[in-house]
Amino acid sequence: MSTSPIQIMTQEQVEAAVAVVVRREIAAMPPEVVEMEKLKRKETLTTEEVEQLYGLNASTLRKLRVNGKGPAYLKYGDRVLYTHPAIRKDLESRRQKTNDQP
Repeated sequence: MSTSPIQIMTQEQVEAAVAVVVRREIAAMPPEVVEMEKLKRKETLTTEEVEQLYGLNASTLRKLRVNGKGPAYLKYGDRVLYTHPAIRKDLESRRQKTNDQP
């Protein structure tokens, strides 16, 4: 039985090889999956991105904002930005119990 020699790679070579594999895997993903993964990793989201990722209607978010309700947001110039924790906290605060839940 013959064995192949062990190949020793530098840290840079390992990183380059991993990057090639990651790029190949990303290229094989449907574009909408790639877009959703990008949104999940963003620190802040626009109203439209919140709608896309969490399914909350953008116009409803705007109305809630005008009425001082809804998730906490950041105002940066004329941009309105939401954080993932703020969206999750608001969603959790709206949880309703059914009759069969204690």
